[in-house]
Amino acid sequence: EERFGVEPGDLHNVVQNTVWLIYSFSEIVRLFQKKKLHRYLEMLMNRVKHGVKEELLDIVKIPGIGRRRGRVLYDAGYTSPAEIAQADVARLASLPGIGEKIASRIIQLARELSGGAGSSYRV
Repeated sequence: EERFGVEPGDLHNVVQNTVWLIYSFSEIVRLFQKKKLHRYLEMLMNRVKHGVKEELLDIVKIPGIGRRRGRVLYDAGYTSPAEIAQADVARLASLPGIGEKIASRIIQLARELSGGAGSSYRV
């Protein structure tokens, strides 16, 4: 806050406004049937919304996984809900910020999501 002179609420408003602008533009693009650009804008909107790089988008689809846990999981070699669904509870629980209860829940939710295809954000 002191370093940049920005309050947390200010940053939240900037993110929300940016997401709204990207969404609005993506809807205009969709009307003109520019599918590739529309997919790119959807991906960008989700990156801004979650505060992550593209590589984490599939992981942060899992409820309870934000950018921090997503990065920990990705750095440990998990790149998709399907991979997390196959993970060992003890291995996940050994990662920073993930205990046994959270690991079990993450695996359960990842299994529910892993039935779908890969990322819908690929351009």
